[in-house]
Amino acid sequence: MPSSVRNPPWLMWGNSITQKLTWQGLGAVQQQTTQLVRIAYGRPENWTWLFEATLLTLNNANGGTFQVGFDLTVGLGRTSTTIQNFEFYQNTWIAGAAIVPYQWYSNTVIGPGRAGKADLRENILRNICAQDIQLTARFSYLSIHAGDTCEAEISAYFSPVSHIRPEWFKGNMNAGEDSGR
Repeated sequence: MPSSVRNPPWLMWGNSITQKLTWQGLGAVQQQTTQLVRIAYGRPENWTWLFEATLLTLNNANGGTFQVGFDLTVGLGRTSTTIQNFEFYQNTWIAGAAIVPYQWYSNTVIGPGRAGKADLRENILRNICAQDIQLTARFSYLSIHAGDTCEAEISAYFSPVSHIRPEWFKGNMNAGEDSGR
């Protein structure tokens, strides 16, 4: 007998958005923040991810800086933790040297040194443990001349390292995942 759940649970596990910013001039902060992912899994799980950003268009021959910061909030039980700049992409170019489109992507992140700034050992994260996940992206753009524009596509996808659902063993796959489409 099918479950009453209409949408598959992974409906909010990934997202892709396009953002456009116009530089307003010195003293103006050009930044947009968007929630990309919202997971409420109901039980602890180890998660892996893929983050991606593509600088699509650039109306700027004068040089500037493009940044995307991925802020991650993970929750387990009754608590949650937010990690600012869990992943961070940046590109600075000089006049006439911008390459568009330009793409970044990663499925690991490098955390801070464990013993402070003097610790040069790599702290590479390949998965996280959580039952609730929220990911926001902060897209910012800095230019020299007011009116310069920048457009980017920003994407994030999460998946459990091992995805086993109890209803699969009962033949109760309500979201069409048994059909392989």
